[in-house]
Amino acid sequence: MTHSVMLTFLSAGPTLLPMACEMETSIAISEELLRDVKELSKSRTNKEAVTAALEEYLRIRRSAALTEILGTFSDFMDRNELERSRTEQ
Repeated sequence: MTHSVMLTFLSAGPTLLPMACEMETSIAISEELLRDVKELSKSRTNKEAVTAALEEYLRIRRSAALTEILGTFSDFMDRNELERSRTEQ
């Protein structure tokens, strides 16, 4: 079962920091999904739960994009490799 929830979002532009611009929208969200997000995020209100979910989504996507650009730690030398490269020079 789904129900409509009227929420007001703070537009954050390219960052997660709230700005003065607000957007009010009505969306249909599964009650079970919303309940699970509220529980996991320890949110008291639907708005807090949806905001927390959106922030987490953005954090994960931005992290993935940075990993794509910069690579992972496995792409870099470990301490032993670094020491070997220093002694070989």
